Amino acid sequence: MIREKIKNMKAKHILLTSIVFIFLISSIVSGSTIITDNYIKVFGVSIWKPYDAIVARYPDMAGDYVCQDSDCSDEIQSAIDYVESNGGGTVFIKSGVYPINNTIYIGNNTMLKGNSRQSAIVNQGNSKMIVNKPSSSNIVITDLYFDGGGKNYAIIDFSTADNVRITMNTFTNVGSTASVAVNDGTNFIISNNIFAPPFGGDAIYSNNAERLVVYGNEIDSPGDTGVAIDGSVEAKSIVVSNNIIKNNGQQGIALGGNANKVTISSNIIYGGARGIRLDPFGYPTEPNQVNIINNILTDLSTVGIELYENYSVLVAFNRFVSVPTKVIEHSSTTRNVVYFKNIGYATENYGTNTFSGDDVTQEFYINHGLVSQPTTVVVTPVSLNATGDFYVSFNDTTITIHYVNPPPSGTDNIILSWYATI
Repeated sequence: MIREKIKNMKAKHILLTSIVFIFLISSIVSGSTIITDNYIKVFGVSIWKPYDAIVARYPDMAGDYVCQDSDCSDEIQSAIDYVESNGGGTVFIKSGVYPINNTIYIGNNTMLKGNSRQSAIVNQGNSKMIVNKPSSSNIVITDLYFDGGGKNYAIIDFSTADNVRITMNTFTNVGSTASVAVNDGTNFIISNNIFAPPFGGDAIYSNNAERLVVYGNEIDSPGDTGVAIDGSVEAKSIVVSNNIIKNNGQQGIALGGNANKVTISSNIIYGGARGIRLDPFGYPTEPNQVNIINNILTDLSTVGIELYENYSVLVAFNRFVSVPTKVIEHSSTTRNVVYFKNIGYATENYGTNTFSGDDVTQEFYINHGLVSQPTTVVVTPVSLNATGDFYVSFNDTTITIHYVNPPPSGTDNIILSWYATI
């Protein structure tokens, strides 16, 4: 019986292997699969072959490049250069602590991967830690633990790079500069990273990026801003979503300059000064075409959302909790802003109120509950005794219905439906 089961298992394994082999062969023949020494691309999707070069830390000698002294810069750089010279692939950093004195440069078609954040790269020099080579593309940095050594240098600083993914890393111990900076390139994804204190500057900074996604990061106690997006020339097609940012020094999320076509959604920002800030920050053009949707902003000491010299902004479905000073502040130069169904900042409201007439009273009052004086108020009589001639006035707190003649006496006989919006 046991032999028969083993025989059946082998037969199934051979069948599965044959199916996979036939699939690969057919896709190669059809031109949909490309095989190189470093990766397999099936139907346009690259599958990295693991560990084209392995970096180990003494006493672990099982690696292509083994760091045995107090500076591992050369070993990591040599592994990257080797992989790049062979068309690209994965440099695997094994578990251990890797101090570096010099900047590591990474280029085309290269993945730098650690072992589930148990591979720690520590800055003990006086320079940035990871920088892209000029005009490079297709770079992945993942599963690493970065310690900035308390220096005023970025951990990752990419400029004019394309198709970059920075994911599942931990960043900590950076001075007053940004921990991760991506500038002047396209197609960046910064996702599911942990930014742990101390760090004195921004967690994530970007200037003039196009198609940038910042998603699912946990940012704790940035000295300045959690996610800062600038457009000194133009930043566009930006998504900042599902991040948790707490105890910021200045603001959780900031847009500056010509940052347009931006969606800020489903983030949780709590503790610190401001929640979300849109401001030219000295650049000639202001943020525009911005959607701020479905965020939770709580326990902020200064303001929930600050809009300064912006235009075309939608603020909708956000929740404000324990923002004692000012929930939303916008300057007189901010224009074309739409507020819709925010909890804790009522810009529209409606209801039905019931009163009792007494043949004397001509004015009836409704508290509209909006954050300021409405611009539009509609009052509709619901009961027969409420249908007399009247006009409506309103201020910051109250809608007043003025009847020309007092409604007749009765109990709960004056019923009015109303709607108000800013």
